[in-house]
Amino acid sequence: MNRRPALFPCMILCYCPQEKSFLAGPPIENGPNIMEITNEDALFLTFCRGDLSLAEIAAIIQKDGGETKAMAEKFSTEPQRALQLLDDVERPAKSDPRIEIAKQVLYERDSTSKFIDNSDQLHQYHVDKISDAIEQFESRETTISHLYSQTHPALGGIPYGARMANKLCEMGVINKGQSILEIGGGTGYLARDFLQYLKQNQPQVFKHISYVMLELSPVLLESQIDSTRLYSSMISHVLGDAIAMPFSLGSFSIIIANEMIADLPSICIKKVWTDDKGIHEVPEEAVSALRFIADFDIPLDDAFPEFLVNLGAWQLLEHIYHLLAKGGIAIIIEYGSPWRYPIAVSLKDHTEYAIHFGHLEKIAKGVGFEARLEGLADFLSIDLDVPILERVSLTTLNQSLLPHLDINPLPMLAFTPETLEESLGDLYHRLYNLQFRSPKQGGCLGDPSEFYVFTLSKREAYPSRIEERAN
Repeated sequence: MNRRPALFPCMILCYCPQEKSFLAGPPIENGPNIMEITNEDALFLTFCRGDLSLAEIAAIIQKDGGETKAMAEKFSTEPQRALQLLDDVERPAKSDPRIEIAKQVLYERDSTSKFIDNSDQLHQYHVDKISDAIEQFESRETTISHLYSQTHPALGGIPYGARMANKLCEMGVINKGQSILEIGGGTGYLARDFLQYLKQNQPQVFKHISYVMLELSPVLLESQIDSTRLYSSMISHVLGDAIAMPFSLGSFSIIIANEMIADLPSICIKKVWTDDKGIHEVPEEAVSALRFIADFDIPLDDAFPEFLVNLGAWQLLEHIYHLLAKGGIAIIIEYGSPWRYPIAVSLKDHTEYAIHFGHLEKIAKGVGFEARLEGLADFLSIDLDVPILERVSLTTLNQSLLPHLDINPLPMLAFTPETLEESLGDLYHRLYNLQFRSPKQGGCLGDPSEFYVFTLSKREAYPSRIEERAN
């Protein structure tokens, strides 16, 4: 009777004393995973949080120990297994940094050994395969900016795009007459909220801003046009490739590349190729990367015999330098690491590669940028203590519980208890075992901990290093 019952994190209890109660679990092949239960069982399960013993629960619900034990056994064995019985007080697991480093090493080796150059397919994927802009970011590649695309307490009560505009205003870089370029604008929500913030808070500056969106996907471009329709007089939309941009030198004061450079091509390099003596044995697709390595003296002491590099992101930096006016800045946001080589991130229908920001910083400074790297949470002042609904609960809600009740699924957002209550109404108060976790605890949906912001400032009008490479 000292054991402590706890519903599995993936389970959600819907307790309706005046109606039918049920348990919802992760979806099964045939659809929603629903288990109808008696209200007596449901009352017992409301206290199965892992913090009370069976004896304590028995006293609360006024049942004898034998009945409570029988309930626990029923829900902790097949076919109704929804409970785990905890014997000891849970102790936080101590993370061993050596284990974490070993995992990263294995990820790098695995990504390299399985690497297939799919640059052409990835380009074609964005051109032809994206068929629905909202669905793309709801279920295929959910970005931080999408999760926080509505007003959010972690961002001071404003959406992600507005917080971006607010930050640039704080930095003093948005002035009258500026031209802003956003590369790969997704659904267009960032641009919409960015411009709305300026209109409401910097109306005199807003009147003299021009905003350009460059997008490779025709479907995403249409979404961007629709999302920003209120600002059509000051915004233009261009269909094109990020590493072949059709703009003149010095065209922009601000360039934003939000969560898109991991979509650019990466390439596998053999360390022996960096030796000039073996240059003629190098495949053609690796020559550009090797030239970057040589020209910018990129350190490879910690590289494996074969390793990946973010060639497309490197090339983008040079293009951005050309397009920025003197005194302009670029804001690049993506997931990755200051020291880790690119690892594969397998999404539903394509693969992206995390960014080695240490290499990117070396190139940025080499072409003439002043560069600053910081965490996304620090840059946008994200409140990491705000609890966010975990993916496991959102999945059970959207694919089991809500379909069972004939309720439309929730959007893929970083729900807090308050915003989830607002979305679900009275139903929220009948649900138990919803899992919330703050980004500070790590591993939650919308965790910004592995996302970095690369702020690049152009101080010189003409980069001699780039001119040398061009010659």
